[in-house]
Amino acid sequence: MAATLAETRAAARRMLAALGFAKDADACLAITRPAFFFTLAGAMPEDDLPLGASKIGGAPDLPEGAAWPQGAPSFLLQINLCELAEGVLDIALPREGLLSCFSNRDGQAVLMWNKPGTTLSRLAPPQSCKRFAPHALAATIVLTLDIDHPGLPAVEDDEIFDVMDDWSVPESGVQLGGNRKIIQRGETPGMHLVLQIGTIDELGMHWGALGCLTLSMRPDDIAARRFDRVHSEVQSY
Repeated sequence: MAATLAETRAAARRMLAALGFAKDADACLAITRPAFFFTLAGAMPEDDLPLGASKIGGAPDLPEGAAWPQGAPSFLLQINLCELAEGVLDIALPREGLLSCFSNRDGQAVLMWNKPGTTLSRLAPPQSCKRFAPHALAATIVLTLDIDHPGLPAVEDDEIFDVMDDWSVPESGVQLGGNRKIIQRGETPGMHLVLQIGTIDELGMHWGALGCLTLSMRPDDIAARRFDRVHSEVQSY
């Protein structure tokens, strides 16, 4: 069974204490933000994946009669929000429904949310779209750190930052919520990360040199379900 948010925080506290940073643990944990991190749970035939299941690659499950997003971007992934533990994220994403992401090679992304109870149908991608092999996704709870946060404790030993950098989400998976991976620059003021998709060699999903595709929104747009107002960009080394 995957660890809960409380268990994840407790494990981080024990790790800091074991390395001699017990007195800084509260300050460090206070400026982390929780997120879900998804890894590939194994390739499988698309027909073995139920409609509406969380997955990366393959063909999207969209409302019956829906058209492919304008501009024919490639389908990247979909996340069934009701599969996720409640009370983890600090952004007002819906608790239910299907969040789907499409993007072209330049990182111009489309984010769609299908309400719970929507009748879904698997839609074959246009021939012009790159298609990735379908894989189920498995979620774990992680802590993410903004290394530019003004509340970072002032310590003489830089080892604490090496320890906390281990909490940074790898470039090789998918992150929902939390702090973004800083490669070239941090988050735009007033925006919150919704989704980050890293370079995944196994799928041939690349964003420059070990880069990430990030999708961010303003908090009021997230709460209003205005996913048409998402801002996307690619950062790479």
